[in-house]
Amino acid sequence: MTPPRRVLPRRTRLALAATLCAATALALPAIANAAPGTIVSIDPTEVPPAGPAVTLTVTGKFPAGTTDPTVFIDDFRLTTTDNANSGDTATELTANVPASRVKEPGERKITVWNCKQGSDCNEPSDGVVFTVLDANPAPTVTSLLPSTITTGTLGAVVQVNGTGFIPATQG
Repeated sequence: MTPPRRVLPRRTRLALAATLCAATALALPAIANAAPGTIVSIDPTEVPPAGPAVTLTVTGKFPAGTTDPTVFIDDFRLTTTDNANSGDTATELTANVPASRVKEPGERKITVWNCKQGSDCNEPSDGVVFTVLDANPAPTVTSLLPSTITTGTLGAVVQVNGTGFIPATQG
């Protein structure tokens, strides 16, 4: 025959539950206190639209060790590799930006978040702008060489200098 089960009074059960929760919280890594980190630079800073996937290098100072610094483009989490770290600080991260994220022209926000084992994240770094260029920007002509040509000159070569030329028109 089994002995009767003893039920603890409600006050004792609540006190025991609070003690267990406090003990569990002490045993978990303190991810909430990890500093957000700082992005110093990204490479590349801009890409053409509708191109292939891009490997983005993010340089800075990010907490590592108990957290995994993870790169985001806007609100999309990227596969991130910690390339260089010194103890608890990552200094260079590489992230794979899928082609679907560089399809349309415009500015994107790159941030680095502290993530615990690839799940919960907190405290993003300041954002850095990553630009997907316009497919056909308006060109700006800054000079012509030579600046004048005599009427009727055959076979004259004119150099047009400026910005915003698409690759098919350069040469």
